[in-house]
Parts: sequence; structure tokens; C-alpha cells
Amino acid sequence: MRKLSVLPVVFLLLFLTAGLSRADEINAEDILQKSKYELGVLTGYGWAMDHLPQEPDIQHAVVLPSLSITLSGIERGSSFYRGIIQYQLEPVIGIITVPNQRAEFGLSAVGFKYNFTGLENRWLPYSNFGFGTIYEPIGHHVQGTNFNFILQTGVGVEYFLDEKRAINVQYRYRHISNACIKLPNSSINSSFVLVGLSFF
Repeated sequence: MRKLSVLPVVFLLLFLTAGLSRADEINAEDILQKSKYELGVLTGYGWAMDHLPQEPDIQHAVVLPSLSITLSGIERGSSFYRGIIQYQLEPVIGIITVPNQRAEFGLSAVGFKYNFTGLENRWLPYSNFGFGTIYEPIGHHVQGTNFNFILQTGVGVEYFLDEKRAINVQYRYRHISNACIKLPNSSINSSFVLVGLSFF
């Protein structure tokens, strides 16, 4: 029984290390300079930090596909903060798990991702920023409109399995507001923990 219990771990390691025979040669900077596009998907869970009197507990489950386009293969900056900039387009698909189990969807249409390439290996730290709109039916006692604006930023790291695939882990802060188009505009500020894959 003990041998059987380690089989899932063995299979997971085999999957993650597939294609890593040339791991020491992998350089995230080279991959970004060669590949113009990055297709990714993140999924995870978020918790509102506001503890609003109208709705003290708000939680979200999300799936976030994305398209990142390298604006220039030329590195910006110098030293440890040098990096490569990408434009990022990201749809938002989710469920408000607490309090009402309703769907949310939107689009972060103006986004940028800054990849820190100074490590020169298969680890790629990054930060990102996005702005867009979202349909968020949390309830009119919290937000006066279902249509809201979304402002978000995050920090994360990608780990390249090979020159085409990378594991992606990210922390994200998300702000939702209707810009006082209609009151109330309580705004919802949430923290998300996300994990996913990227393809180059």
C-alpha cells in the first residue's frame, strides 16, 4: 500500500520534468526574445478584504485565459530589474461563490506584463497591471450597478519546463468599482492566489 501511495507523486514528477533533459540550457530571456506570443491560463480563488457592512464575506473562483504579446525583444533597464514588456489581454470568467453563487465575466483590455529577465535561467519573475470592465452581480445593496470597472495588479513567477511550457504562480490584487455611476459604490478589493500554465 505504501508503494501505491507514492505512484501519484511519481507520475506528477514525470509530467513536470518531461522535456527537461536540457534544463540547464533554458533561459527565459532567450525564449521571450524568440517568441512573440504567450498563451496562458490561470485559475484560483479570491477573498474580499473589505469586510463591508452590507456584505462582510465575498469570495470568488476564477479562470483567467490570457494572451500576452511581446512589444519588443529588447530588454529595458539594467541590473536586477532589467526586463521585457508584454501587452496583456485577459478575459475574466468566474463565480461569486459567496454570497450568491452567480457568474461574473469581463475583460481586462488594457494590460501590461513586465518580465524580470536578470536571473538568466528558467525562473521568470514578473509583475502585471490591467484595466477593464466586468459584469459583477454581487447585489445592488453593495454595488449600484452590475456593470463595473476592474483595476488589478499582481506579482508572480513562471518556471519553464522547456522552451514551450511554463508553470505560472501569481498573487493578485483586484479592485472593482462603478466609478460612482450609481450609488452605492462600496467597491470590492480582493486578494487572489492563482496557478496555471503558459505556452510560448
